Amino acid sequence: AAAAAAAAAAIIPDPQEAALAELRKERLCLTEPYHPYICPSDTSLQDARRRLETALEQTRQLRKAFTERVYGKYRVCLKPPPTLDEIVGPIRQDPEGSLSRLQEDMESIRNEKELE
Repeated sequence: AAAAAAAAAAIIPDPQEAALAELRKERLCLTEPYHPYICPSDTSLQDARRRLETALEQTRQLRKAFTERVYGKYRVCLKPPPTLDEIVGPIRQDPEGSLSRLQEDMESIRNEKELE
């Protein structure tokens, strides 16, 4: 009797599991492109964007500190780091164009390194 009940349970899916599977399937087209940037604790893409903006701002602050230190030590003027809006703005305005420019830049750097 127990074996028959287990077999019946295996054939008839749990309604909650089926609903969750359907929800995952619907979300896949939205979440798959962002998979490397999404944490399990994120409840929305806004959470992931907020983490990315925090990381960009921390990187910008480090670059600013490095620029000031280089000037103080060597009297060399480096180009100041852009603001967060200058970084994120063009990406939001033209995401595909920004992606293609970044890929071109990465390819040229890769080619330059291979020539060295």
